[in-house]
Amino acid sequence: MITDGTNAILITGATHARELLSSQVPLYVCLKLLHQGYLQNNEKYQRMLASSKFYFIPIINVDGAALVEQHWETEHQILNKRKNANPEFMGQCGAENAGTDLNRNYGIDWEPENAKNRTELCGDYWPGSEPFSEPESRGMRDFVGKHKNEIKFIINCHTSGNDFIWPYNGREPNDIEKRSPGYL
Repeated sequence: MITDGTNAILITGATHARELLSSQVPLYVCLKLLHQGYLQNNEKYQRMLASSKFYFIPIINVDGAALVEQHWETEHQILNKRKNANPEFMGQCGAENAGTDLNRNYGIDWEPENAKNRTELCGDYWPGSEPFSEPESRGMRDFVGKHKNEIKFIINCHTSGNDFIWPYNGREPNDIEKRSPGYL
């Protein structure tokens, strides 16, 4: 089963550190595809694997998730942290509130969407000092940019709410390239 590589799907999890269960969805989908397509010889899954390429990033916010895990191991409590663990802000904000909300650190509509939050350095929604100020968001930008001609759909898994949120590029008309030149 070899794909032609023209259609790819990216599935990510754990953008927010405290949403550890969101990392399970990309892992589950990956295992389901492999189990059904290869071990069970299910034709439906074999067709999916043959016609598309799948990318899985179970944990985007690796350092934030590690901090939540470490806190659990030492304190036996879930740290209510959503941001990355940017050490630049640890002294001012403490472990729980230090860092950048990676979901708000991308280049699309960064300034208009986040203007009200820019002064709340220790708040839950700090977007960072500028778009792509964090290594995690730059890594995602670079990965998607490298694969932009093949990725047709991206699913970002979160664990708050039972929602399916249509992304910015779901606008009619799709103006993503005009709104953020050089984004990809």
